[in-house]
Amino acid sequence: VLVSKLLEWLATPFRHGICRVYVGVRLLRKWKASGVDVDGHILSFLTHAGVSKKLDMGNVYHAISELVRSQTFSVGRYLQWLMAKGVTNRQSHDPLSVTEASGDLGLIAQLPIGRLPEHVANLRKTLMVRTGFSVSDEDEMVANIKVLISQRLPSLFRSTMLLDTSLSSLPSDLTWAVKAEIALWLRRGVAEHTRASASPLRAMLPGEGGQLVSALTSEEFYTVRDVLETIGDISMLADVLRVASSSDNSTVLASVADTTNSHFDSLSVIGATMDLFRKLVD
Repeated sequence: VLVSKLLEWLATPFRHGICRVYVGVRLLRKWKASGVDVDGHILSFLTHAGVSKKLDMGNVYHAISELVRSQTFSVGRYLQWLMAKGVTNRQSHDPLSVTEASGDLGLIAQLPIGRLPEHVANLRKTLMVRTGFSVSDEDEMVANIKVLISQRLPSLFRSTMLLDTSLSSLPSDLTWAVKAEIALWLRRGVAEHTRASASPLRAMLPGEGGQLVSALTSEEFYTVRDVLETIGDISMLADVLRVASSSDNSTVLASVADTTNSHFDSLSVIGATMDLFRKLVD
């Protein structure tokens, strides 16, 4: 009952703000560590959620995607559960959209695959095809968004900047499988975008001479922040803020401070604020 009420709370239309998703995730992780069968209770909730309640399932899927990232939710168990229920044996051959699917079946199209073992990721794709979801559409969407972002950030992603895409902006109906893949790729690009510090003050600090710092310009930082805020991935934004806080560009540092203040509640729940505070003070 407690798990069900928590998921209802973070998905109800009568509440506002993304912070509650991260509050829910943190509680679910603590309960899982205490021995509660969180996976089983989440699956039980999903069985009934799509039928009986008017909830923002996007928030529920967001919370589960965060649990998958931290390996707190067992994707393998979920896929076995789907097969045992027989929901993957659809009679209709018509394509199935995420909005049409029930809560328990819709989750399969939302799962981040970045940290899944290869055999689990392959099983997910197989079951998606059997249930009517399009795996090729998912892969194509990820590729198109990467090209779109690469064109805005040519210094971070040189290899794909000359390709073309039909997208002019980020779609509003992306699944968390796509969002998580894009956010992970974006964070990796930011982390690898470094240069030697040109700051004479930094060179005077013990052990700081010649240290690599973030090469993000203020415009690049704004673009990255905009993408992550648009898709609602504050945990990946926290990682980007950590990287950007090593910058010796005063405008970037001011923007990191401003962004930390803007998302203070969510970043506090994630546990990122104290580390960011120390880095900014340094």
